[in-house]
Amino acid sequence: MHIAVAVDSEFRDETERDLSIRLLRVADALGKRLQVEPTLLCCWDYEFEEYLQKSPWLGSVDDHPANTVSSVEHHHRIALDALIAASGMQGICHVRHLRGRPDAVIPLFVDRDSVDILIMGTVARTGISGFIIGNTAENILEEISCSLVALKPEGFVSPVKVR
Repeated sequence: MHIAVAVDSEFRDETERDLSIRLLRVADALGKRLQVEPTLLCCWDYEFEEYLQKSPWLGSVDDHPANTVSSVEHHHRIALDALIAASGMQGICHVRHLRGRPDAVIPLFVDRDSVDILIMGTVARTGISGFIIGNTAENILEEISCSLVALKPEGFVSPVKVR
């Protein structure tokens, strides 16, 4: 059994932070229950890298795009480590700090590493699909063949009404 949990270490608010912590705790508890070590997936990217590489204003070695990208990756990893510590995870997990957009790299990882259960959160609040599951989660769901456990933030109430 291979369990993976996808979290985001960059939050817009406390609700998103709390959801990421809850996801880690769920993965930790499920891993203990099934006696497996979950894989923690966290995606990062630097969307301005191409712009920096083409910028005529960069002149010094300190301004080199590779240094900026490395710094972004480093700070993202520090935030991820802080999130893991805040979750109080006690079990062992394998951390995969993946570069790229979650809806692009997570399905590739899930397929390549034969993940059986993917745990992830959904916080999107736009569009009908965002109300039901979440845009990134929906994009990933369309691409994976494993089971998905999708958690909304505590207190989430769907705006969709049944008549």
